[in-house]
Amino acid sequence: MADTKNFRVEHGINIGTTEVVNSSGKVQASAVSTLDSDDITEGSSNTYFSTTRVNNHLADASSAKTINNATIDGGTF
Repeated sequence: MADTKNFRVEHGINIGTTEVVNSSGKVQASAVSTLDSDDITEGSSNTYFSTTRVNNHLADASSAKTINNATIDGGTF
C-alpha cells in the first residue's frame, strides 16, 4: 500500500523576491500567470516537440517509420 506524504506551508514560498505560495498555502496567480514553456528546462527524456526534430527523425533512413491514424488534408504548410 502506498504512503501519503503531506507537508504544510506555514511561511510561504518565494522564488527570488516573488511570492509563489502565500502563508495560507495558496498559489499566487500573479506569480504563475507570466510563466511559459521558456521557464521550464528541457529534460533528457521529456524533450520538446520541434519541427526540426520531426523532420530529422523522418529523414533518418536507418529505420522504418510508421505513422498511425494520420489524416492528410492537402493544406498548405
